[in-house]
Amino acid sequence: RPASSLILGVVNALEPKLGNLMVPFFKLNADEDALVDVLGLNFDPERELNPNGESPAIASPAQPTGVSRLLPDGEDDL
Repeated sequence: RPASSLILGVVNALEPKLGNLMVPFFKLNADEDALVDVLGLNFDPERELNPNGESPAIASPAQPTGVSRLLPDGEDDL
């Protein structure tokens, strides 16, 4: 899982009011890992997204047909 400081930073960015609620917990125990546990965010996202244990397939971005590009891909396309 990502670092606890990253998780807490993202949570505070998404919900700024939650930062005010975390202050008392952080004063009691300054361990970031413990705070992530209290919030119920201590899980492996890869395992939660793929409960069957399969590795996720990486899909290549598809270019819709009939769409004109704004910029060429390389010098040959100029």
